[in-house]
Amino acid sequence: MDSRERYRQVLTKYRSNPTEPGGDVCWSPELECAPRSRLREIQSDKLVAAVAFLWDYSPLYRRILAQVKLAPSDIKSIDDLYKLPILRREHFVDSHLAHPPWGDYSPISQSMWSQDGWLLFTTGGTTAAPRPFRMTRFDRDMAAWLFARGFWAMGVRPGDVGSFITNYGPHIFFWEAQQGLHHIGCPVIALGGADLKRRIDFQRNFPATVLGATASFALFMGERMKAQGFDPRESGVRILFNGAEPGGCVPATKRRVEELWGATLHEWFGATEVGPSGHSCVFEAGQKQRPMNLHFIEDAYIVEVVDPTTLEPVGEGHDGVLVMSGLYSEGTPFPRYLLGDYTRLTTSRCECGRTTMRAIGGMYGRMDDMLSIRGSHLYPSAIEDVVRGVRDISEAYEVVIEKRDGQDHVTVRCEPRPGIPEARWAEVVQTVVREVSSALEVKVAVELKPYGTVSREFKAKRIYDLRKAKG
Repeated sequence: MDSRERYRQVLTKYRSNPTEPGGDVCWSPELECAPRSRLREIQSDKLVAAVAFLWDYSPLYRRILAQVKLAPSDIKSIDDLYKLPILRREHFVDSHLAHPPWGDYSPISQSMWSQDGWLLFTTGGTTAAPRPFRMTRFDRDMAAWLFARGFWAMGVRPGDVGSFITNYGPHIFFWEAQQGLHHIGCPVIALGGADLKRRIDFQRNFPATVLGATASFALFMGERMKAQGFDPRESGVRILFNGAEPGGCVPATKRRVEELWGATLHEWFGATEVGPSGHSCVFEAGQKQRPMNLHFIEDAYIVEVVDPTTLEPVGEGHDGVLVMSGLYSEGTPFPRYLLGDYTRLTTSRCECGRTTMRAIGGMYGRMDDMLSIRGSHLYPSAIEDVVRGVRDISEAYEVVIEKRDGQDHVTVRCEPRPGIPEARWAEVVQTVVREVSSALEVKVAVELKPYGTVSREFKAKRIYDLRKAKG
């Protein structure tokens, strides 16, 4: 049997509850509450099929395996996972540059895609040229099923109406999320191309109950609604879900969003190179004592945390960076891709009943975003949690780090909330300086700018480390 067809058959074989939910809490109880041993069996079967498929159809992956003298027959189960080299973003970047316009990493050829394709997606292009990924109709159907399972865990049910207020563009997340809501039976109002006024008008006139956006934009839109006399808490939204940036797992941001909207904020985690790999659940979103833990969809992924320097595995509960093997799609079936997000893992059973591995506190920084300031090591999410905990400033902020006279200097650029008079600005500045400096143990300066002047773009950049730019 052709390795592509074999791979598709293996993935389909484990698609429990493909069209209808199997329980009130879990869409696929057989998979989401499976014993750890059963999950390893499923992962083994998919891993073996994926490596064979890539060997036959991805020239880049075949070269990578040949360099370490591995053949598909050497991978017999998940116990052989660590024989496989870790893939980095640079593998795809170099492939893309050497073999334009597609690179030679994808196992989906142009002829395959033109006959059986769904959409073309690219990475965001914030750290390198955008890399293209051709996704097939098979990928679309698998993503719809995975997203339906995640949304079901968040409490989305038939009768809900979704609205996405973030631009889709060539980015995969909201396209797949839309398929997931459709899979449950929920209609979607897609407003990515609309301006803010139109988005607010739609929510007023055609209210959605499930709102998808970055947490930053949900805060911005909610404040604008209030300024227009339209209380977000009366808008009909009961669930918000955040993706593409930290939010739901940053306590101060989650608290702000939920207080503003009178709704529950959930979190999705994933990447173009691996797909929709992690999500929150009703229990995690409901507790307020700590950052949410995120469930990984382990029957479709293999999750590892490794030391950021040695790339050797670290134990459960220890800090490291995330490595993912995406085993759900034809377009991105890459084992051991280094995402580089810092987290810790636990296999303890969640109160919701799921047995899948969880990211403790979600993702709290990337290995290329870790900040070292005057000897202190800070995650961007820690900065966000502190800044957004200051109630008198708006949802938008920027942190600028630069070297002057041999010393690190940190400036927080932020805005007062609407309605705070200019006479109180000096007081607001003092509060931000006190709270941020105390919590992070780093002295900061504050620039307070007029409301609406700090960037609120999709995946808006928040940290500007000018030391790197100069060096």
